[in-house]
This record gives sequence, structure tokens and C-alpha cells, in this order.
Amino acid sequence: MNRVFQCKFPLLQAPLSGGPWTPELTAAAVHADCAGCVAGAYLTPSMLRTAIERTSVLVGHRSSSRPLASVAVNLFLPSLLATSSSDESATPPPPVSIAAFKQAAVLAWSLFHQVCPQLQDGNAAHLNFIQNEALVKQYRSCDSILDGEEFESCLEVVLAARPAAVTLTFGLPDDDRYAHECHKRGVALMPTVTSPEEFDAVMEQLASDASARRPMRYAGVVCQGVEAGGHRATFPAPDAAEAMTLSTSAQTAVTGGSCHGVSDAADTNDAVRRVLLGEPVAVPTSANHLNPRSRTIPADWLPTRTLVARVVGAAFHGTKDRALCRQLRSTRLSDTSPGVFLIVGAGGVHCGRGMADIILGAGGDAVQVGTPFLLARESGTALRYRRALRAAATWTADDTAFTRAYSGRYARGIVNRFAVAMDTAHARLAAPPPNAKNDKNLLECRANEGGGAFKAAAIPGMDDDALDSGDAMRACTFPYLNRITQPIRALAKEARHGGCGELPTDPYTECLSLWAGSCAKDAVCAFPDGTSAADICKSITADYASLAAVTVRV
Repeated sequence: MNRVFQCKFPLLQAPLSGGPWTPELTAAAVHADCAGCVAGAYLTPSMLRTAIERTSVLVGHRSSSRPLASVAVNLFLPSLLATSSSDESATPPPPVSIAAFKQAAVLAWSLFHQVCPQLQDGNAAHLNFIQNEALVKQYRSCDSILDGEEFESCLEVVLAARPAAVTLTFGLPDDDRYAHECHKRGVALMPTVTSPEEFDAVMEQLASDASARRPMRYAGVVCQGVEAGGHRATFPAPDAAEAMTLSTSAQTAVTGGSCHGVSDAADTNDAVRRVLLGEPVAVPTSANHLNPRSRTIPADWLPTRTLVARVVGAAFHGTKDRALCRQLRSTRLSDTSPGVFLIVGAGGVHCGRGMADIILGAGGDAVQVGTPFLLARESGTALRYRRALRAAATWTADDTAFTRAYSGRYARGIVNRFAVAMDTAHARLAAPPPNAKNDKNLLECRANEGGGAFKAAAIPGMDDDALDSGDAMRACTFPYLNRITQPIRALAKEARHGGCGELPTDPYTECLSLWAGSCAKDAVCAFPDGTSAADICKSITADYASLAAVTVRV
């Protein structure tokens, strides 16, 4: 670990993008002799430069020659810059039309109004978002995310600051030019993997480096297990028609049931589609009727310890490329080796025992910890987010689950009503009944009935032929859905609600993306709201050191 990060303990603070991360949080982790991470995702190049400069000032006294020697920067890799599908014949999906983008926006905002009807500013914000000029601006803002222009500008900012490492989420670069730039600046490059198959892709790229006698492009990997909170860092973007297998209770929302005011599957599908026509559709009055623990998790979504153990085996003892494995082993066993290959486990760690499980039990080099820092004194976690996390102390078990409701990518967080409603809509749009009307006719009706603010024909570049369920579902993917729900989340975060007190009486928490890992209950109980990040680091690492000492003696 200390061959990449100048720190004493093998603990890396997770990036916590989207609000909870602050420069003060990373500085506190570094001052506790751990490694910190700047959350670069969602930041523009200028915002990222400011964040890095502030972080550098806060931790700079530790190393005058390289202030960020204990700090990584995390970036989301755009899909167009990532390696292609293993299926060479696969063709990229057609681009999302602005008509479909508007269709998805109408759906999301309609569900928001039903979950939070008390919000007086909601209608104005809704109309403002879908008016021609604003909608086109939001739609076009996705281009810089998809084509990689903003990513490359952000990477230039990062490399100029020379942090210890750059960690990547959502794939591997399609060539070695980014690795080459990192090597020139002495910055380690570390992708995130969520499965052994994804790590196989890493090994293929390392094998090509070895055969060409080039330096290894990656200095290690972050292995994200199924317990991790926030976005699941899978390589390919989720297929637009893919639907998560829901629990029995959630299937009631999909296939029909009295709590949703519908009687059978066809009626449910029509009910969801009537959202697009402006008619109210019943959404659950509470998310408590769901049992997220009963959701079916795909078999290849591995726990962190299992994933780390599999990756360790493939990297150092695999049979596909024995020469490469020998080379990787040599970097691990020799302090004088010119290379290094770290394996970091992420997900489910809130204490020293969890840390020991990954490092001593599975053979990893370090852990990445996120959920325990959400309530840290230095974090930027919003008030309503903190209230929801504090309520986790009363859970009888893990009440987090995966949803695609807020960004279009799977992410683990606390279940709420908007997530349930949006995921239900996803499932219904992905599987329309054979006798359903086509979406083009539905949207034409919606435009005619909704007045000028909703008229599809008024949008520049609107293509009526694109209004089908497949195009609508592609608009419910990242980054389109993330842009659509961004103002919804902002409204819910800032809305005033007199006398709301603690949860569950505050309705606006039901429209926030409340990312948290499966260890949320234990983390909140161990580290109450306001605990310093330094104390969190010291507690986890002290427990780990005690367990490691016992293991060595045994």
C-alpha cells in the first residue's frame, strides 16, 4: 500500500461523489495516516481544480514536494472511451433522441409530484425543466459526458496536481494513452472491477503490455463487492431493457395489487403509461412494504471477500498467463521491484474485523471505506440524508437495496418511495404487453392534452418516429436519467417542511438518492452523527492492527 500511497495504514477513504465528499474529509483521513480520495465525478474541470487545490492546502504540510502523495482522485470513465464489448459483432445502441429524453423527464417528474405533492415549487420547477430551452440545454450537456471531452479535461487537471493515484469507475480505457500520461507524471492508475470477468479484461491489457515490454498500465485494482454503497462500477452500461428481479412485494407493484390500485399485469402497465398522459398513478404511501433483503441478487454479484480472493488468485496464481502472474507476484514480494500491483477491497467494511477479513482473510492489500464516513463531521452529507442514515440505527437488519431510479445505473442505497415507483416504471416500460398502444400515440395525446408546456412538436429536433418504448428506456440510463433527476433531488434536499421533525414524517426524503452500503446500520451504531473522520479511521485501523498482531502470533 505504501508503495503507492504515503500512509501507514492500508485504508483508502472512498470518493463519496454527489455531495458527501469534502476536501476536509480527505484531509482528515490523510492526517489519520490513511489514504484519502477526491471525488472527481460530476465535477467540471474548474470545479475539480478548486477541489484539488483546497485538498492540497489542507494536507500539504505532510509533504512539501508532493502534497497529494497520500491522495487518489476518482473519475467516471465515459462509455465511449471504455473498452468495447467482448462481443465483437455488438453494435452500439442508437443515440437517445431529445423526444425520448423529454418522455423520461415527464415520467420522472410525474412520479415526483405523486410522492411529494406538498412541494409548492414542484410544478414551477417541472415546467421550467421541460420547457424547450432548458430541456435542450440539459439534453446537450450529456454529450460532453458521453464523448469523453470533459473526462479528458478533468484528467489533465488531475495529472497537473500529481496525486498518488487515479481510480477509474465504469470500465477500462480503450487504449494505453491515459496510462502513458499517468506514468509520465508518476501517478498510479487503478480501475474498479466488480467481477472476475472484468478482472480478466484487466489481465488481458496487462498481458499486452508484457508482450510489448511496456510498463504495466495499471498499478492495481479496486474490487467492489455487492455490499458496497453507491453506484455499482460495472464495465458496460446496463442494458436499457434489463430489469432487476424484484422482491415478492415489489412484484406486486409490477404485476398488480391493491396497494397500487391496479388489478393485473396489463392494468399495471397501462397505469404506468398513464403517467405519461398526465393521469395520477398510485405510488406506495411508504417504502416499508418492501423487504429489500428478499430482492434477488444475480449470482455473479459477489461479496467483497469472495471477489478479492478470486482476483488475488487470478492475478498471482492464475493459469491463463503464468508468465504475467510471475511478474505480478514479483512486484508484490520484492520492495525493490520497479512495478506494483495493489488489490483493494471495497464494500461492507465498517470495523477492523471487516478490514482483516479482506486483507488477512482474502489476501487483499487494502480496503476502501465509504459508508462510515457519511455521518462524519467533515462530510457534506445533507441534513435529510443524515436523518435517513440516523434512522438506520433502528433497523432490524440491512434495509438497503439496488435501484436504477436516480441515475439509470444500479446503485445501493436506502429504499424510498421514488425509487420504488421509478423502478416499477422501468420494469413496465421494458416489458409492454402485446396489446398496449404504442408510445408514439400516447405521447401525441399527452402533447395535445397537456398544453403548450408539454407539446412535443415544439421541441427543436423532435423526431416523432423515435417515440417507442426502447428509446424511452434508453433515456432512463446514465447520464440522461441522472440529469433528469438532478433538479428533483435538489428540490427534495432543500424543500422546507414545517414541523417535519425526524423521519418518517419528512416526505421529501422519499425523493433523495440515499446511497449507503449494506453495513449502514452497524456503521451508524459504531460512529454516530458528528464523529470526526480521523476518529473513524483510527478506530477501524486500531482494531485491525490488534487482529493482525494476534494473527501473526498464531
